[in-house]
Amino acid sequence: MTESELILAAVWRWFPPRRWAVCDCVSDGFGLPYEADAIAISKAGVVHELEAKSSKSDLLRDHRKRKWEMMPQCDCFWYVVPESLAVDAVACVVKP
Repeated sequence: MTESELILAAVWRWFPPRRWAVCDCVSDGFGLPYEADAIAISKAGVVHELEAKSSKSDLLRDHRKRKWEMMPQCDCFWYVVPESLAVDAVACVVKP
């Protein structure tokens, strides 16, 4: 599965269009200092960033950036990964 297919599958499953506004490949227009794979915004204004990763090395490299610490405009951050990377993705976002 490609990264774009991962994003689309996650977006339609977890962020249905009747309840969320979704934009992909978001950067300057949202005030981010980097490009986000997708942003989902609820009717109440809750902002979720989705970052797709298709390999463990890409996931770990991205995790080291700690970019979610500089996202005051995002309320939640999600890694979108294939099922085979689920345990690694949880380990990246859960503090011990």
